[in-house]
Amino acid sequence: MLCVCAAVGADALIDVAAALVPSRRVAAVTAVLAIFFALLPLNEVRANRRSIDAHAVRRNETNGMALLGSLPKNCVLWAYWDLRTELFYLRYVEHVRPDVTILDHRSTALLGSSFAVSATSLYDGITSSALYRGRPVCFVPFPGERASSDTVVATALTRTDRPWGLSYRTPGEVYLLERRPSS
Repeated sequence: MLCVCAAVGADALIDVAAALVPSRRVAAVTAVLAIFFALLPLNEVRANRRSIDAHAVRRNETNGMALLGSLPKNCVLWAYWDLRTELFYLRYVEHVRPDVTILDHRSTALLGSSFAVSATSLYDGITSSALYRGRPVCFVPFPGERASSDTVVATALTRTDRPWGLSYRTPGEVYLLERRPSS
């Protein structure tokens, strides 16, 4: 919205300049004003670059590598969307752990689970699919979500006190899910 208002203001300023400047100079004045308004955002980038530069931040890469390194061979991992995005980058761009399949709420919905994933629905949905049957199932729960249930046991594989994901609120935990033995 701010850009639209700025564009309307710039257009009005150019109209005022066109009314005040002799007609032979209108094109030159319009070009100068257009260049000036185009350079304003670049000046902000120049002035604030150091405060917004995050290219050296490696927290998510470090946590993602630790998470992927803790997973059993050939596992299926369910992770919420922002963590999944980071893990996809490591998996498909950096080629880390090509044996791991990474799922999120969109893919588990196809398996009969829902966005509000519970350990039981997740485990049952993934293991009922012929594509994933027999593979270890791992789970990164939402903040405050229980990893275990009455029918599924969750064993912690890794934990970090430094949160990951875009929200930076979720503790760095990944669990291996297994069917609880019936008594």
